[in-house]
Amino acid sequence: MELVCVQSNVSDLYQGKFLYSHVYRNLSAILVLQKYFSKYYYSSAGFSLNTFKADLFTPPGYNELLTIPTLSTETTEFICGGKDCTRLEKTKELCDYNYSKKYLNVCNHEQNCGHCTKCYRTLVTLEVLDKLQDYKDMFDIEEYKKNRCKAYLWLLFNRKSDDYAKDIYINAKRKKIIPLAARVLGIIYIPLNKLIRKIKK
Repeated sequence: MELVCVQSNVSDLYQGKFLYSHVYRNLSAILVLQKYFSKYYYSSAGFSLNTFKADLFTPPGYNELLTIPTLSTETTEFICGGKDCTRLEKTKELCDYNYSKKYLNVCNHEQNCGHCTKCYRTLVTLEVLDKLQDYKDMFDIEEYKKNRCKAYLWLLFNRKSDDYAKDIYINAKRKKIIPLAARVLGIIYIPLNKLIRKIKK
């Protein structure tokens, strides 16, 4: 498919966190080129209406169902695409798309490093879906298997605070694939981490 590439210096001008500005940054590129788009589907973050939040300290993914359509103009309509699917369901659907096995890049860095939050989240999700080997060209699967305990520790640490992690955790627990080492370390480190946070406050 043909791509329209947009180069911008917005990151030089705005130093705030991408997490809190991604919807507005991404859609601003479309607004610059709005004469080319009558309808634009922006992929939903996958949060349900039950998690709706709207304040200055909440990432826009939690309120996208409200904010994305309001950015529409007279010539371009913004539509929140895939809003009825969770991130896990979206990943499952993506796995049926052969191009994703060649081009999927989820990393916080330039390529799939296998160690950042996004890589951990994706690799654990792919394991839950029994699709790890399908992505051997995009991730170092053997390295992940050697160090998967770290990825599952991320999952255990974030299963209550991160809505994506909650969904993955429920499915990983049901399939009984959480490594014993991660569970043991979680029992030790999660309470310790909470204690350290309280002391710092």
